[in-house]
Amino acid sequence: KPGVYGEYLRDLCVRTTRTRSYKVHRVVSFEPIAPACVLVRILIPLGLAIKSRMGLGGWVGHIQFGLLLAFFFVFLVAVKIFLGFSIHWISRAFMASYEKTQNQRKAKLQ
Repeated sequence: KPGVYGEYLRDLCVRTTRTRSYKVHRVVSFEPIAPACVLVRILIPLGLAIKSRMGLGGWVGHIQFGLLLAFFFVFLVAVKIFLGFSIHWISRAFMASYEKTQNQRKAKLQ
């Protein structure tokens, strides 16, 4: 029934808006460790291959590689913060829309 899915989505949005942005993955039962491990497993060999191809050897190459990893980490943190705020914004917008349609349905029935 579509009504059941709407109620489930409403409950999910209510739980999402009540939690902090850094805990949203727990509400939707998403475990972020597995994708992070795959990402690290891919990026470190890729970075080392790029470093060796560019001829960056010695301690200068290690510093540049470390800075690249630090920049990438900051980028991922920014993406996580952006997604957390986006999920909160979307859930609030859905809740407003849901309440509006429910009020219109109640008005039609009366």
